[in-house]
Amino acid sequence: LSGYPVGDGYTWPLKPGCGEYDLTIEQLKQKEVKSRIAREVVIHRAYSGGLLSAFAFGPRVACCFPWSGEGRLRVELGDRVLVTRSYRRWLYGQLVVNPDKQNGYIVKHNPRGWFPRACTIETPTKSKTS
Repeated sequence: LSGYPVGDGYTWPLKPGCGEYDLTIEQLKQKEVKSRIAREVVIHRAYSGGLLSAFAFGPRVACCFPWSGEGRLRVELGDRVLVTRSYRRWLYGQLVVNPDKQNGYIVKHNPRGWFPRACTIETPTKSKTS
């Protein structure tokens, strides 16, 4: 090791059989798999997104929330959420935003975050292969 970086900062040497964008392609494949296994749930009980409001779902929900860098998701009665993962009594998902609900504005990113599992009713989904 010389202590000097290899390459010019834009390109770098690759091992034989590897491509410059192999990691990007792998990440896109993982994202596609994640979207296939996501399940849709319907919110039947509102949650404001605050920690104190989690006590309405019981002390275990309020005290055992995920300690991650991701925020909590505010959900209202009748909202639809695509859930991609869970942690004990919490679900992580992305809000399905209806165009008419946003008053005609284009939403670049649908809100995402954690919310109590007790807010939801799981909806039966059609198989994507049929």
